Amino acid sequence: MNKVIAVLLLSISTPLFAAMTPKDLFAKYKHAVVRIDLYYQGIGLSLGSAFFVSGDGHLVTNSHVIR
Repeated sequence: MNKVIAVLLLSISTPLFAAMTPKDLFAKYKHAVVRIDLYYQGIGLSLGSAFFVSGDGHLVTNSHVIR
């Protein structure tokens, strides 16, 4: 089963984030970022990151991370 999910992200230059420094952004949202390690038969194939977009566990990542 293949699914494609499109997510609209706000630019960090928008007023919502304009007053936050990169350090502040990290402190506020670090709990939502995860590391993805993809292995097949013990061989590391890919490494990347993703972030939670919902409270029920949906993640967003780049397609190259999971291919």
